[in-house]
Amino acid sequence: MKKGLLKYLGLSLIIILTIFHSCKDTDKLSNEVLVTIGNSKFTKNDLQKTLPSAISSEDSAIMAEQIIRSWIDEQLLYIESFKKLQDTSEIHEKVKKYRKELYVYEFSQQLIAELTDTVVEMQEIEEYYNKYLDNYILNEPVVKVHYLTMSSQVIGYYVERDMVKTTSLSNLDRLIEFCKGTGRKVHIIDEWIRVSELKKIIPCIKDITNESLIQTNYYECFDDITRYLLIVDDYIESGEHTPIDILIPSLREIILHKRKNESMNIYRQNLYSHAKNDGSLVINY
Repeated sequence: MKKGLLKYLGLSLIIILTIFHSCKDTDKLSNEVLVTIGNSKFTKNDLQKTLPSAISSEDSAIMAEQIIRSWIDEQLLYIESFKKLQDTSEIHEKVKKYRKELYVYEFSQQLIAELTDTVVEMQEIEEYYNKYLDNYILNEPVVKVHYLTMSSQVIGYYVERDMVKTTSLSNLDRLIEFCKGTGRKVHIIDEWIRVSELKKIIPCIKDITNESLIQTNYYECFDDITRYLLIVDDYIESGEHTPIDILIPSLREIILHKRKNESMNIYRQNLYSHAKNDGSLVINY
């Protein structure tokens, strides 16, 4: 018990000193060795880099002990593996292969960043969309809507219903003014949204079919707290082409991915040609 308490206090002190000295440029103290196994060392600096900053001293002490113990276990297993494994040729091959792949990956990422123009103009997005238009077909309707929310405890809401029914996305000023300071609120979704997403926003319409929702134009529902008065201002049915507005983020990513591949293919081809011309590449078949 006493030993465990001393160990806890010791770790707490180490953590406090580590945090304190991290604010000062004292490399000597941050490199103080906490644990040594063979030629491997675990320092205060290693602990500081691993510990989260926004936790209490008590939690830090517990976590520090876990981190140190994990490091010890890993080092001991590593040393033991050298002693016990007889044939390490496969491991060496895997390490060699991984090292090569890591170099290629890191260099490729650097090249892509240097060679690829990441600005995608709207014109290019539209051209790509029109070229592959038939690939983008809606599997569910999309809508533009506005709706009013109010307390579901209000029994008479004829005025609110009439107000909502006589509005559209282009004529909401009167409805917004009507709702000011009353606890009622107007919500506007003037960009295309999939009906499944709308049903997440207004859960009480989840049981209505997609077809009924878009064909009714007006719909109302309520839950224990809120009543929703909804107008469907515009819709596109499933089976039609997906509007470009919805696709802009994904089309931008597709175009960028295509550019990256093209940049890398050109670079690879140039490397190949250069190696062949200077004689460093010799093909014997």
